[in-house]
Amino acid sequence: MKTLYLHIGTTKTATTSIQRFLEENKDVLQKYGYCFPDSLHVYPRANKRRNAHFLVAKVWDADGSRNQSKEKEYFEEGLQQIRTAFGTYDHVILTDESIWHALSYSKKSLLQELKKEADEQKYQIKVIVYLRRQDGLLISRWNQEVKQNFNSVAVMTCEEYLAASEKKEKKIYQYAQKLDEIAAVIGKNNLIVRRFSPKSWKDGSIIHDFMHEIGMDVTSEFQELEENVNLRLDKNTTEIKRILNQESEFSEKEISYMGKYLKEISKTYIEKDTTEMLSKEELQQFLKKYEEGNYRVCLLYTSPSPRDRQK
Repeated sequence: MKTLYLHIGTTKTATTSIQRFLEENKDVLQKYGYCFPDSLHVYPRANKRRNAHFLVAKVWDADGSRNQSKEKEYFEEGLQQIRTAFGTYDHVILTDESIWHALSYSKKSLLQELKKEADEQKYQIKVIVYLRRQDGLLISRWNQEVKQNFNSVAVMTCEEYLAASEKKEKKIYQYAQKLDEIAAVIGKNNLIVRRFSPKSWKDGSIIHDFMHEIGMDVTSEFQELEENVNLRLDKNTTEIKRILNQESEFSEKEISYMGKYLKEISKTYIEKDTTEMLSKEELQQFLKKYEEGNYRVCLLYTSPSPRDRQK
């Protein structure tokens, strides 16, 4: 059956690397019946390889007002692109790490809309999601906010970010609840849940693991990535960057330049970095809230993998 593979994140689980690999190997994928469509539109702060962004993106006019009619237009254009791709290929791959978040907040009905479309067009949807332990997700998201310096979050301490994130975005950490909701729409056997842990990946590579889950193994035909394409800052350099972000004496250009330098020196220390930005007690208190749900995730979704369960 024709299959739409929808990779929904989560954020900070090497999604950029997966997207770049798919883009650079588009021709090889097509040879075996897989289509990785181009993005039809450019969205602020979203690289073009996030070809599923049309599903959840907000569109803004030049005056700063939201254009919901354009959002609907882009959504329909994207669905038509999928229909056209299925005219030639058996498999279509879409990816955008912001979908996991959107399913809890801005686009709660997305999967229901896609399931209706899939039923009408006679294809199935398989959702792929990588999960890291909630404290790792929290700290990585804080790291990214500080690194990018797009908004006021970029000057928050890790403790401040923890408090704000739990208050405003706690649903994205409730893995069991969200997976149950997804499975209720597309079916548990169509939900591929993988741990964000090299020990659990095929060949110790998240790219090899992702490809295996969509039914392909990476052979010599594929061009491998040379390095991590979205390297994080280590914890010490993240704190330095956070302090720089709030310094009014530096221009945005100067802060960006120093951020690039910090990113380079992080390569030396990131593998040896064993420090934590939160105390052991803070981490335990944070994780305690999700302990029961995480047990259910391991029991129902990740052991064994959904793909193996279909065999």
